[in-house]
Amino acid sequence: MRLGYSQINGNMDDMDLNLGSRNDGGITIPLIDLASKSYKASLFMRNYAPIDAAGRFGVFSELEASYSYADNQFAYRSNADDPLNCTNSESTTVKLWFNPGLAVCMFPNVCATISFGMGGFKYTSVKQFDDQGNNTGTRTSSKLRFRLNVADIHFGLNIHLWGKNKMAR
Repeated sequence: MRLGYSQINGNMDDMDLNLGSRNDGGITIPLIDLASKSYKASLFMRNYAPIDAAGRFGVFSELEASYSYADNQFAYRSNADDPLNCTNSESTTVKLWFNPGLAVCMFPNVCATISFGMGGFKYTSVKQFDDQGNNTGTRTSSKLRFRLNVADIHFGLNIHLWGKNKMAR
């Protein structure tokens, strides 16, 4: 089982981007503010196969089922005299994903791992609200994709509490 929590907060006051006299343009944004919290829970099953006789190096296949929820708040002001525009959104994501990887067992019960997201099924639902809490829109998306995603690489350290090295013969 994996549990995750993420929080992002950031703001930018008086952003001014001048593209130079040759480009005759620029961007001025008086205020941008973002706050986001997300929660994730997943169950996974992993099968190991050794690639050396001692069982120190191996490959594994992992099947993961996960659920995540995020609450996002975004506020901005286009001009210094304009009122503050606020948008809130809630997103829910359900995934069934395949992650193959490599494992190196440094001690009998401790393995370092690297896994690569290969794909699977993903469903996302997003609800958007204005600053009074009125629903202003909903969108959903679903994907079925199997390919190597270089942005979906995970490093891990596994401690096997029961038994010895899962790759030992």
